[in-house]
Amino acid sequence: MEKQNSFRGANMEKQVRDILQRFDADVVKELISKQNQEGETALYVAAENGHAHVVSELLKHLDLQTASIAAKNGLDAFHIASKQGHIAIGLAIVYMANGSLYDWLYPMEVGYKRPTLNWPLRYVITVGIARGLAWLHHNCNYRVTHGNI
Repeated sequence: MEKQNSFRGANMEKQVRDILQRFDADVVKELISKQNQEGETALYVAAENGHAHVVSELLKHLDLQTASIAAKNGLDAFHIASKQGHIAIGLAIVYMANGSLYDWLYPMEVGYKRPTLNWPLRYVITVGIARGLAWLHHNCNYRVTHGNI
């Protein structure tokens, strides 16, 4: 029991990262997409319990299809996070599962075999980010840390 409680400490994200780094990418994706008897994935459980850092770490290893696996109750990780009031986690699941903006701007550097974004699309993304940040700073009723944008 003591080991279980120590895992729930402030360095949980690092502990999860250290565990995931022991395996190759395919094994990690398979492990994370496994479901328990209720149909819940590791991402679902982390989202349900509000563990934003664990959700963030798990999303680095998942695609949108895997992140959208629904439990037997019909809810996926995004919907359970939203239902529990973890708005930031829900948004992270939706947007991080497709990779970061850096992944799309420089796909060859991060190992993706897809074309880079063209300049008109980059402009649209930049304007969207600016609008989103303006909304966060002026209209958002929740306290959201936008971090490293």
